[in-house]
Amino acid sequence: VATNDPEIETAEVEVPAALPEPEVEAEPVVEAPAEPEAPACDYCPKLVDLPGGTFTMGSPDGEDGRTGNEGPQTEITLPAFSMGETEVTTDQWAACVADGACIARDTTPGLPVSSVSWDDAQGYVRWLSSKTGRRYRLPSESEWEYAARAGTTTRYWWGNRFDGSIVTLGRARPVDTLALNPYGLAGMLGNVREWVQDCYVNNYNAIPKNGDPVTQGDCQLRVVRGGTWDNTPAQHRSANRARITKTVRDSGVGFRVVAEAE
Repeated sequence: VATNDPEIETAEVEVPAALPEPEVEAEPVVEAPAEPEAPACDYCPKLVDLPGGTFTMGSPDGEDGRTGNEGPQTEITLPAFSMGETEVTTDQWAACVADGACIARDTTPGLPVSSVSWDDAQGYVRWLSSKTGRRYRLPSESEWEYAARAGTTTRYWWGNRFDGSIVTLGRARPVDTLALNPYGLAGMLGNVREWVQDCYVNNYNAIPKNGDPVTQGDCQLRVVRGGTWDNTPAQHRSANRARITKTVRDSGVGFRVVAEAE
């Protein structure tokens, strides 16, 4: 009943608060299982990525110990490439032997494999390429010297004076005991000499200026670089080079690899 009596107050009706909506539990997120990582290649040489650049190959006329086949000095420009941190070891070679693709050699762990010919080294890089799907090869002579110098212009990467404590004398040593040059490469000037890809020519008159190997000349003779444990100080220099018949297996000669970009 309506009333106009001012003494009578109209009662306020309290509206109940809205009930909270029930919480809905979020469905748990199920993460997809992580894909297993590819197994490490325990028989592959460890690689170091080297920057591209320009360097002067060969030795100046007045360098102590220089021989006539180290010139004329030539400017070479190379793209970046990846090179084995060490010489190929007996352990890495043994995996190739186990697959029947390489000849058996000294199995003393950690030593650089030696007494392998240029032809033997070619067999190894073919086998490694087929196993991994990545192309491996021997370095060109200019790639090798660029890596050995590591930005230096002195007789050795550490300076102009021979240091017998840095190289190996009297016998080969395990590759992981050798000093690293500024590019992080071990044994570039010592331990064993190393085959490179090039045919031998006794000068640099026609050497490719882009880092490619020399493919003309006396290809029965191939170039070896770097000193070995029984060489003279002069033979350890960054610019020193020698030639050997590609079928010869010399106890002081091994090799390291270059890997093409993936």
